Amino acid sequence: MKRILFKLDILKEKMKKITISKSFFEKLAIIYVICPIIVFLFGWTRFYIALITTGLLVYATYKFIKKNVLNDDKIIYIDLRILFTIIVILGIWCWTSGIGGFFVQRWDHHARNAVFRDLITYDWPVIYPKTGNGLVYYFTFWMIPALIGKIAGWTVANIALLVWSILGVILVYLGLCFVLKATTSKKLIVLLIVFIIWSGLNVAGLGIADVLGYNNFTVSGAYGWADALGGYQYTPNTGLMKWVFNQTIVPWLLTTLFLLHKDDISVYAYIGVLMLPYGPLPFVGIFLIMVLWAFSKIRKNKIILILKKSFSIPNICSILAIVPIFYTFFKCNVAANGDAANSGFGLYVPLNAFNYKYFIVLLLFFILEFGIYSLLIWKKYKTDAMFWIVNALLILIPYFRLGSGRDFCMRVSIPELFILMVYVIGYLFDIKGEFSKNITAQFLIIVLAIASLGTIGDYGEDIKEIRAAGHFPVVADDVKTFEGHQVYNDPEVWYTINFLTPYPKEKAFYKYISK
Repeated sequence: MKRILFKLDILKEKMKKITISKSFFEKLAIIYVICPIIVFLFGWTRFYIALITTGLLVYATYKFIKKNVLNDDKIIYIDLRILFTIIVILGIWCWTSGIGGFFVQRWDHHARNAVFRDLITYDWPVIYPKTGNGLVYYFTFWMIPALIGKIAGWTVANIALLVWSILGVILVYLGLCFVLKATTSKKLIVLLIVFIIWSGLNVAGLGIADVLGYNNFTVSGAYGWADALGGYQYTPNTGLMKWVFNQTIVPWLLTTLFLLHKDDISVYAYIGVLMLPYGPLPFVGIFLIMVLWAFSKIRKNKIILILKKSFSIPNICSILAIVPIFYTFFKCNVAANGDAANSGFGLYVPLNAFNYKYFIVLLLFFILEFGIYSLLIWKKYKTDAMFWIVNALLILIPYFRLGSGRDFCMRVSIPELFILMVYVIGYLFDIKGEFSKNITAQFLIIVLAIASLGTIGDYGEDIKEIRAAGHFPVVADDVKTFEGHQVYNDPEVWYTINFLTPYPKEKAFYKYISK
């Protein structure tokens, strides 16, 4: 009798948990990523080009899933109540990020709402009738919600955008569960908390800048603490969601896929180029990681074998399907191609202007944004090449720019900072012995707690915005549309070079590829 009751108790425990297979997660993640790309291909390129490139992409995906996904029998068990709670919290996180315009939106949404509305309003490819300018931006993330908006209107499109974003963030979280083998309730909760609060010590940086007279200490996300000291910025996770979710969620998701397959060079290009349509700068970040990681493996494997593996069907087909299309498309962007003053690729601070002040600020920036984490956990990962690659890149990235601003620093670093977060969470998961006797772990928790003050401040800023506006939600939607705006020196919108291209029919993409 006792034996039967024991078995019944085990059965009840299993019924309280949901089983998620790694194979199911990866298939769903890939579908989530490639569907908007296919919508872009059929919406913006000639039918036969869309047919060929979609065929190549689908075939590459089929080969990737067949070889790398189908035979993977790894599973995780998550308590249903914990899973429901996690989904609700991630949903609230997305909602409070301003996505869809149902909470408080940051300044960047003025342009992003205009892009989204124009994707819904105008035929694809978007060429404005009054000015003849073309819309050129990494808007792939909006493709599915925009398609829904063409049928059902603006409000439904924004609901779809929020739901689409929530689904993406949930997939990122599940990907992290597989990367970190997070199955216990304690690990799932720690993962959730760190994922949301992940940030550098921006509040400390803001305090230092305030003491030096460069910034006023105020309630905010504080990731702009170095604005008056050089303009460097590594954006925390909540900040990325509030400002640039369109080039954050999918790069996070693809970074988890890379970490799951980092020892198989035959899928590097497949995973990497899928990031390009969602953001060329995060793509640069993951590309650099992949190249350096591949070089680190040459010592253990023959270079001919590595090269042979890299020329796989998923790699080659995905490159042929995506790179020519999106390279020529993004090349139309004025800020990226060097057609505007201080645009193109170069040093963020010219060598003749770089002085001791920039050196000191950079040193402080490195310590506060990632160095303190790396110093605390380096003993555990001192033989891990990926750990050193990520840190080396985080040191190098701020020296360069693409366009006239600091976007290169802020967005190329997205995969690097995400991977460092994985290392920090992994360290917390592997703490041995009593926590009360582990000084390093205690200090790491303190650092994370201080870092979380920036995220709390970000929501404090939302409350201030609501009070100042006197209504809720607070939507940043002044631009409305890019129709009627000039590419250069527009009197109303100064940043049009980031979104528009003049004389599109003279550009290679529009001449030979677009409809």
